[in-house]
Amino acid sequence: MDIQTLEKKLVGINKKLEAVLHQSGYLDTDDLLLIKYDTDSPNDIFLYETYMGIFPHLREAYSVLSYLQKPVICEGIVEYSRNGYVLDGIKLADEDMFEVLERDEYTGKRKWVLASICEYFGTDYDGMKARVRGDKRIDGRHDI
Repeated sequence: MDIQTLEKKLVGINKKLEAVLHQSGYLDTDDLLLIKYDTDSPNDIFLYETYMGIFPHLREAYSVLSYLQKPVICEGIVEYSRNGYVLDGIKLADEDMFEVLERDEYTGKRKWVLASICEYFGTDYDGMKARVRGDKRIDGRHDI
């Protein structure tokens, strides 16, 4: 299977993921509020708790696949200022997904790597080549 065929199959899976996440209530609430189950049934409780452990992973897959379906709206060098990280006039906010160009430590080849601004990890993106995908540019922000 080539990468384009895989991409088409993942787009189909992502649409199904979106429907399941929405119908369960998890897409908006991080909880399975819309799932009805017998709270006295050991099996139903087991299934509910097991699914609750799986849903964060499903949501992450949905978020990444949704991001990858969008076109690249800008590419450039990330700059750090007192306002935070900026790429081509777009302020990169916490949790925004973007891609940075890195050199693979084993092959030496350059590759795009998915990234996000997160104070916890403390990665310094200043001076790195990056790109952002989104639907459109909006006054120094992007709609991802």
